[in-house]
Amino acid sequence: MPETDPHGTDAHAPGAKLDSGKPEYTMALRSFPRALAQVNAIGVFGAKKYSLDGWKTVPDGEQRYTEAMLRHIIAECGDEVRDPATGLFHAAQTAWNALARLELQLKDDPLAADEKIQDTDPYTIARETLKLQRAALEEIRDVAAVSEGVDFYKMLAERGLNHVKS
Repeated sequence: MPETDPHGTDAHAPGAKLDSGKPEYTMALRSFPRALAQVNAIGVFGAKKYSLDGWKTVPDGEQRYTEAMLRHIIAECGDEVRDPATGLFHAAQTAWNALARLELQLKDDPLAADEKIQDTDPYTIARETLKLQRAALEEIRDVAAVSEGVDFYKMLAERGLNHVKS
């Protein structure tokens, strides 16, 4: 797909910027400023406790961040909003661990290049994301059922999440 200016300006004319159809990375920042600030606080806390970007080289990182993510989800499901050890939100720690997992998965995925993301229909991305969320919910349900004997669907309904079906 050839690069174009979103205003139709010729590529060689003053003021041209060939960014039509490119991802808007500021969208997440505009949509979730407070949530992302909390996720960033998790990263800062971790960098001070361990090392800056050290998480990228943790052996078996994807699995270990999955486990950490699930621990924070289960703690939050037990009505613990903040981690007593850090004072930080479990939801922010869950999000940070999910992002760490995703970054590690994307690092070696040849289909994860920005060009592929740009060319993908947003509805396809939404459908694939929903599939992944459903799979994650199934995994969480299994972990919760085994570790706590929790009625997972009742727990979701109590939190207003009963529209999520696996």
